[in-house]
Amino acid sequence: MYMKVRTSQFIIIFVLGIMMFGIKTNAQSISRSRIFTGGNLGLQFGTITFVDISPLVGYWFTDQLAGGIGATYMYYKDDRYSPSYKTDVYGGRVFGRYYPIDFLFGHAEYEILSYKAIAYNFPYTSERINSTNILVGGGYEQQLGEYSTFSIMVLWNLNDKPNSIYTNPIIRAGFNIGL
Repeated sequence: MYMKVRTSQFIIIFVLGIMMFGIKTNAQSISRSRIFTGGNLGLQFGTITFVDISPLVGYWFTDQLAGGIGATYMYYKDDRYSPSYKTDVYGGRVFGRYYPIDFLFGHAEYEILSYKAIAYNFPYTSERINSTNILVGGGYEQQLGEYSTFSIMVLWNLNDKPNSIYTNPIIRAGFNIGL
C-alpha cells in the first residue's frame, strides 16, 4: 500500500505560506539561536484522507550544520478498497542538515515508522509492521521573521520497499522557529 500526496498540494501550501508571510530575501548571514523547533503539517481529504503531524527539535552545532530529532503521527484512510484501508502511522527520526549557503541545505535522516500493512493473501489480513527509512535530499529555506523560517524539501527514500509508506520523491513543507 503506497501513500502518495500530490506535488500540486505542496505547491499550494508553499504559495499560501509565501503569501501569508511575504518574501524577505536576506543575502547576509542569518543570526540563529542554537535551539529550534518546527515540523510539518500535511492534510488531504477526499477518497484518500491523510493527516500528518511531524514536530521536530533541532540544534545548531555550527552556523552551517544542524541536527535533531522528530516524531511523526499520520492518519491514512483509503476508500478505494472495500473495506476501507486505514491505519495510524507513528514513529521517530534523527536528522542532519548542512547549509552551504544560508537558504539552501542538504538533508539526511534515519526514520522508523510503525503502521498496519495489508497482507495480500486470502483471507485479507493486516498486521502492524516497522519500517526503517533512510531519506536524503535537499531543500530551500525562506526567512519569515527574525526567528522563523519556512522550508520545502525534496527527499528520496534509499530503503524503498514494496510496503514502503512513501513513494519517491517525497516532498515536505514546514516551519521552524528559533528559541
